[in-house]
Amino acid sequence: MGRAGTLLFFLISFVGSHAQFNLVGDAQPLNGGCVQLTAALNAQQGAAWNQDQIDVSLPFCMHLSVNLGSNNGGADGIAFILHQLGPNQATTTSGGNMGYGNYNAPTNTFIDPTFDPSIIIEFDTWQNPNLGDLINDHVALHRDGTNSHNGPECLAGPIEASAISGNIEDGQDHTVHIEWNPSTQSLRMEFDDVERFNATVDLENDVFAGNSMVWWGLTGSTGGASNVQSFCLLDVSNSAGIPELTLSPPAPYSTCPNETITITGSAPGYTVSWQNLNNPVISAGPGEHTIEAQDGGCPLTETISVASLPGPNLSTLTDVTLCDGASTTLTASAEAGSLVDWDGTGNPTLDVSSGGIHAVTAALGTCTESQTVTVVDQASPTIALDTSNDISLCEGDAVTITATTDIVADIQWINTDGTVASSNAELTVEAQASLTVEAQAGGCPGLPEFVLVNMLPLPTATIQSIPNTLCFDETGLVTAVPSPGASVDSWTLPLGTTGVNQAGPGAYTANLIAANGCTNTASYILDALPPIQYELSGPEGACDGSTIALMVSGNFQSAQWSDGTTGNALSLESVDGEGPFAVTVELDGCTATSSAEVQWWPVPSVGLMEDTVIRCVLDPAVEWNWPNQASPAVGWWVWSVNGMTTTGGPVWEAEGAYTVRVLDSMTGCADSTEVYVNVWPNLEVNAAPYAGIVCWDETTEVIAELRGVEGTDIDELPYTLAWDDPEVQGLHPQVGAGIYLLQAENACGQDVAVVEVTQEYCGCDMWMPTAFTPDNDGINDGLKVETNCPELESFQLDIYDRWGQRVWGTDNPDRVWMGQAETPPSEGLHFVPDGVYAYRLVWKYSKTGTPLVEERNGHLHLLR
Repeated sequence: MGRAGTLLFFLISFVGSHAQFNLVGDAQPLNGGCVQLTAALNAQQGAAWNQDQIDVSLPFCMHLSVNLGSNNGGADGIAFILHQLGPNQATTTSGGNMGYGNYNAPTNTFIDPTFDPSIIIEFDTWQNPNLGDLINDHVALHRDGTNSHNGPECLAGPIEASAISGNIEDGQDHTVHIEWNPSTQSLRMEFDDVERFNATVDLENDVFAGNSMVWWGLTGSTGGASNVQSFCLLDVSNSAGIPELTLSPPAPYSTCPNETITITGSAPGYTVSWQNLNNPVISAGPGEHTIEAQDGGCPLTETISVASLPGPNLSTLTDVTLCDGASTTLTASAEAGSLVDWDGTGNPTLDVSSGGIHAVTAALGTCTESQTVTVVDQASPTIALDTSNDISLCEGDAVTITATTDIVADIQWINTDGTVASSNAELTVEAQASLTVEAQAGGCPGLPEFVLVNMLPLPTATIQSIPNTLCFDETGLVTAVPSPGASVDSWTLPLGTTGVNQAGPGAYTANLIAANGCTNTASYILDALPPIQYELSGPEGACDGSTIALMVSGNFQSAQWSDGTTGNALSLESVDGEGPFAVTVELDGCTATSSAEVQWWPVPSVGLMEDTVIRCVLDPAVEWNWPNQASPAVGWWVWSVNGMTTTGGPVWEAEGAYTVRVLDSMTGCADSTEVYVNVWPNLEVNAAPYAGIVCWDETTEVIAELRGVEGTDIDELPYTLAWDDPEVQGLHPQVGAGIYLLQAENACGQDVAVVEVTQEYCGCDMWMPTAFTPDNDGINDGLKVETNCPELESFQLDIYDRWGQRVWGTDNPDRVWMGQAETPPSEGLHFVPDGVYAYRLVWKYSKTGTPLVEERNGHLHLLR
């Protein structure tokens, strides 16, 4: 059978055959062609490398089942690797490196990677914070043998391995699907049939530097925690096409324009279908078409091409009209080399003189096209108008002209410049115009008609008034002078105006008539100035003895007061009386007048008051009484101190400056003075020992404080401060057991503080923290026991997990626990997970020569 192009096919089948893998390290074969990478033992590391290479220049697809064990607290995980180190490559180290990584636990650094270049998909079941791991079991895509999620080598993830659970160490087999498409450079992975990542990466040219053949397999390891970790290879394909694909009919394929060819595809052992059709049969036009199949869930595709044959590209008029019995020749165009035939005559043209339907065909090679042409006999229309051909209008008027035809026709009105005025039978004309009206039926024109529209001028008039602008509430005269041959027929006046000789403000319209019969109007607006916008302002009253001003403001040009003075202000004192005081303002010859009156109010007095009051802070407050006023208030007299109204005399208590004020509640007339209250300090002394009980022959610091009562300043008055024991000095002396008196005294009195210190024998104790957070933020990162024991004969601290297993211990009270687990150096550095841990603390010391052993047990929280 013929084939559409060349098919390259490479299929690898490993199902049920672990013999296809070279096993390295602790890896062991299992039944059913599966491989165990690690046993449930610490520090295991194993690898299984396939004996055949994969070509990454072609698509590949893999189906695996993986089992990460059944211990949710186990470790560390497995990795799928593409590399170029051969089929017997050893793993790197155990623990969090999972047999491929480059983290060096003793130095806490990343060393040169072994698997470089490489592509790795890791299935990680242990959280290593230094690698950027998630707390839940997770997957990630790495390159070039580096297992840190924090660097550029991490191409995707980390992301939880399962879309429905944070734990995949559940003893169950989990399906893994890995798929590579070199055309889109897409590498995707599904876990339990859910896509976890789809990354874009150039495997052939970027990762493997142009070498498309790579070795592949899986590695795994355990550390201080372990699990049985295994995998089974279900299916692998590495193909660029569909094996043994048969197409019927065979290629090559070609079609004429707008035609299709039916192609059927089949392949032994596969269900094939055309892309987006779900059918092995396609009706294919020119272009490329893709046929698809599945190999154990891995997609296989091939593409076929259908060429387009050249067509004659026939073109002609489909409708032809013969006006009033005329004749014509029908023609058609086609590509060079085409044979054109009219009505089967074999001729490329056809002469016609009557209506009918005619067929034309064109052939180029095997491709043929045909069209039909309809020829119609058509009479020309005759035009009639509903007006004369010469029309006169007054300016501003309009006329509607209607054209009709004896047969159904298309009508157009044409301006003198050739533009179309209207394509309707009716045309409304509003200006002088010279028009042509044309009509055609089926493409056949009739004889045109011509229309001339003349415009007659309208009468005009000039209107004026005396004065040009009215003052407010004033009237004037309005007159009109018409254009020659025109007259004023009547006036339209503003509302409220009886004649143009008593004209008030508003709109005036002269109704005009000309000798040609055209009418028009002329309008005039007679404006009146608005009332002068001004305001006379000033106080209704003022305090006796003060000077005030009446102010006039607004839109005016001058102002004159009733006392003969001019300007915007009039200054007044109580000797000027209460008025009235009038002002007249003027604007553009218009005037307006207003007046105002002023009342004069009595002014109160605070009287003679002391300017300073002195008292000790613990003395009673000093009280005063307000003096009587010489005149009654308009409202009532209001007394205040610092703005706070008082009903009786002031009570001087707090130190500070005070403003005493009295005012009339109605007028605001007021008087004020300043009083300063000086409050002297009473002393208050307090003293207490830092430790009320001290060990034998030891001292303690006394913390003493001297301050003024109620926050007063102790330095405002001279004072003395002394202990009853002359050997004790200052506010912070060291004292032994005993009773001590501290006395302070100034002009306002004295105060005494008593200090008592007792003594006892002192022992040995330990203080254990209840929680710490080893997250490297510099705050509470480590756990350390605190003690007051000067000498210890022995010390032992042990930490246990919730199953009673000892995870860490020390006999050195100065050693700090950072959350690390005690594991052999060969297993690498591991950290215990967050949680609650038990501890047992035992210490031995001597008290007055007697050896004593004490023990303490409890729990602590480890939080990150």
